[in-house]
Amino acid sequence: MLKYKSMKNDVFKKNKIKIIIFSVFVILSVVSIGVCAWIIKDLNTENYTFDEPTYWQKYFSIDVKGLNDFKHGKVKIYNALDELSSKFPSIKNDPRQNIIVTFLKHAFKDGIYENKAVSVDTFKVAIRAYNALFGTIIGLSSLLFITSTGFIVNSSIELMYLKASPKAQQ
Repeated sequence: MLKYKSMKNDVFKKNKIKIIIFSVFVILSVVSIGVCAWIIKDLNTENYTFDEPTYWQKYFSIDVKGLNDFKHGKVKIYNALDELSSKFPSIKNDPRQNIIVTFLKHAFKDGIYENKAVSVDTFKVAIRAYNALFGTIIGLSSLLFITSTGFIVNSSIELMYLKASPKAQQ
């Protein structure tokens, strides 16, 4: 009887540990599903149009053709430049930046007018690849969630069985 009781306690402890471990897996899988869904939603939401030109659009003096390309999603480069200038406000007025800005100006004008660097197709291919990646992560996280909840339910049933009186176990 004593051996049975210690064996029962060991099984009880193992089941409690299983429940804790698989609960962590469930939480992690729910978090990863939420984060990946949020990323996919952001990837597929297009915010390309701006009503008035930003600082960088004015600085690079984009004409009507360049602005139309920008509004139709061919160029997303100005978002990064605006973010950079908001983090480092002195970049707009610092004379030491003239060489870098001149180089960027030529590079971006080439990219805008000759469509070398940035195009809609490039973004579409990249977005498709990221959609596939994060969709796969969501699928695998869903499988982990389902498996973990199954183990939690199984261990919980076993714990209830071990806690039950010997009469109820029969």
